[in-house]
Amino acid sequence: MYAFTEKPIILDKSRAWPHPENVKLLIELLPYTPKFIAVVRDLPSILASFITLIEKNADSVSFVDRELAKQGKVCSIENRCAFLFSSGGNIYESWYTLKMAFDAAYKHLFHVIEYDEF
Repeated sequence: MYAFTEKPIILDKSRAWPHPENVKLLIELLPYTPKFIAVVRDLPSILASFITLIEKNADSVSFVDRELAKQGKVCSIENRCAFLFSSGGNIYESWYTLKMAFDAAYKHLFHVIEYDEF
């Protein structure tokens, strides 16, 4: 995936990497054991960030409003937050995947750092 670069450190902000199956695959494929930095912050700040992105640039975060429209819901802050927290929503899925990483045998590969410290 990153064959185009010779850099020794790669920052990839995919929220799917902590999934134990993904970690296992990376360990099997890479010639070294990967390490992960999990950047975390409080939930109100995460929600505020998503809402700000939606309001500033609806085209790039429109998946939230598209899903609400499919469900026949108004695109309000309350409904957007509820969707993001719901099963299948970005915040829930990110939290759940990170939780799985810490419940798995690979938790020693993860270092947690506060968003504001990063």
